[in-house]
Amino acid sequence: MYVSQSVRIKKTNAKSLNYQRQVGALIGLLCAGLLALPVRVSAIEDPPNCSLAHGGAGNTSQGGINFNLAQAHVGDTIQVFPSLGMANNACRAISVTGAVYITTGPLTNFLVGVTLNPSELVACPANALCQPGPYNLTITPALVGAGVSTPLGGLPGVAKTVRAVENGSGIVLAGDSNEELSDFHSASIQIVTPCLQVLRQFAYPAGQTCFPANERIRFTGSVTNCGDITLTNVTVMDDRAGVMQLLNPADGSPLVPPVALAPGAYAVFSNSFLPTPVEVSAGKATNSITTTGTDITVIGGPRASVTNNANAGGAICPIPGVVRVRAVRPAFSELTPGLRYQLQVSTDLEAWYDHELPFTATATNMLDSSYFDLDLAPQLFFRLQVIP
Repeated sequence: MYVSQSVRIKKTNAKSLNYQRQVGALIGLLCAGLLALPVRVSAIEDPPNCSLAHGGAGNTSQGGINFNLAQAHVGDTIQVFPSLGMANNACRAISVTGAVYITTGPLTNFLVGVTLNPSELVACPANALCQPGPYNLTITPALVGAGVSTPLGGLPGVAKTVRAVENGSGIVLAGDSNEELSDFHSASIQIVTPCLQVLRQFAYPAGQTCFPANERIRFTGSVTNCGDITLTNVTVMDDRAGVMQLLNPADGSPLVPPVALAPGAYAVFSNSFLPTPVEVSAGKATNSITTTGTDITVIGGPRASVTNNANAGGAICPIPGVVRVRAVRPAFSELTPGLRYQLQVSTDLEAWYDHELPFTATATNMLDSSYFDLDLAPQLFFRLQVIP
């Protein structure tokens, strides 16, 4: 019995050792890379059944980009409002970055490394996931009419327009093969240029090229909207005749303030003023016309207002039978060298008129270079006013 048991025990130990050798060999092959077992690794579908294959919306994003205004001027600062999210029944997106691009490159990253849940639209900069705003953009000439390039595509330029593009990128958990988020939206804003043109001509008597001495200087003119946006509160002011009544060019009827002019539209005006004795003596009367208007943009501001001027002199005819004599040449003393003075002329010591341009005294005693005709103005008074 002892011998039988001993033989049985030996046989059992031999089998165990053989099994161990086989297992060790297999482990060695695996470690050496000579035997590979098939492994299946599945990507995450989050939430379940969100992929297109399972009836969901899959990698479907939503979003957009808007400016806070529809119109602006070069030099204005406006704001950009981007948004990004996943559509209803879409899969969740992770590690998402949202960026805004303009002509010169990236303007801002409004989202950085965030998770976008299905059916949720993140509007920036209001949402807590967003980078702090506002996202400001100052309009420069280089942006107007230029295109925009981004990692996800580009936009061509459009005349009188500034464009911006929103990009969204990240990983969409769409199941067997996770997908790249690739969201692209654009916005445009119109850039306007207000403009006014004023024209004025003297209305000489028929067949004449000058006005009779001491008669009213008559003139006519027009003001035109030469820009690309409607102007309102259009006015015309003459420094001699005052505010001009603007008229409808079609029938001459008065336009009721506030006067508005569409692009290309115009209004007309006419008026007159009396020349001064000095102007009669000089044979020319001058006046200056200024027109102003404001465009209808919501942004307003100083760039919404526009001004233009017209300056000219109307000829005055010589008085028949009168020979102009250079009889008066004003002289002054006790001047302060370095100070600026304006020569003024009067016939009654009440109404004074500037004559020619101001000058700077170079000595304490000086002669004015102008002469005045005593035949036209028997009594003339002169004074110098200090110009601050």
